[in-house]
Amino acid sequence: FEIPTLRHPVEDQVGMMSREEKDALSSMIENLYNKGGPQIQVLTIESLEGVPIEEYSIQLAEKWKIGREKQ
Repeated sequence: FEIPTLRHPVEDQVGMMSREEKDALSSMIENLYNKGGPQIQVLTIESLEGVPIEEYSIQLAEKWKIGREKQ
């Protein structure tokens, strides 16, 4: 399976959200992170293609390097 490239806090691969919704959610996520909060990423995909969600999420976090290095 293919892990998409991380470009924004909200990666809506299936078009579930309007531009305004993605922008508002991205802004909330960025504000939280800038205040010392956790790194949050949102990804919507069409299908896991039979891959267990745990495996997909671990590989996603590893590729995207999610989290703060010292926390």
